[in-house]
Amino acid sequence: WYQRRVRVREVMTAKPAPTPVVRPTTTGGMTGTVTSNPGAVGTVYPIASLNPYQNRWTIKARVTKKSDVRTWSNAKGEGKLFSIELMDESGEIRCTGFTESVDRFFHLIEQDKVYYISKCSLKTANKQYTAIKNDYEMTMGSDTVIVKCDDVSDVPKQKLNYTSIGDLESCENGSFVDVIGVATQIGDVQSITARASGKQLTKRDLKTWTGVGRRCR
Repeated sequence: WYQRRVRVREVMTAKPAPTPVVRPTTTGGMTGTVTSNPGAVGTVYPIASLNPYQNRWTIKARVTKKSDVRTWSNAKGEGKLFSIELMDESGEIRCTGFTESVDRFFHLIEQDKVYYISKCSLKTANKQYTAIKNDYEMTMGSDTVIVKCDDVSDVPKQKLNYTSIGDLESCENGSFVDVIGVATQIGDVQSITARASGKQLTKRDLKTWTGVGRRCR
């Protein structure tokens, strides 16, 4: 059996009211570094409750994906960035670090590890660049605090919301869903040029079967 997130459509739901979990708070936390010292940890909120109108929050989340460092250049200047995808029992969110945050955090954050994260800014997510099912995304800043967490028993490693292959016809083109099925054919890797940006992209076709007569590519 084969499972994968594919792009079809994202359907967002309303955010539930915050249900904070109170953690012990001490002193001695470090700002701008990843540390096992729990000094910066206070009240922990679920990811699903976050919104830009909250000023003080901490999340406890697993890093499910970590990108490579990418560079950018435009009329305003140049820089670098990386992003991580975070998950807790309530949902998921993407977090991006630019230039200075890359220097401070990239080599310290590890995929599949759990961290307490606070003092990031929140903004409306750009759904063009992410499959994460959240209306918002986080940005690291100069005050961001990231604390390594050793108690990981309550943080899931993966959360998928499967859509039947037979229901894909009713989904809009261009958004993301999770599907599961048998891979009946795997095509060769191809290089294509994006029409809009002219960038070189990598493509591979995969044919999937659910076992009940439904197939998709």
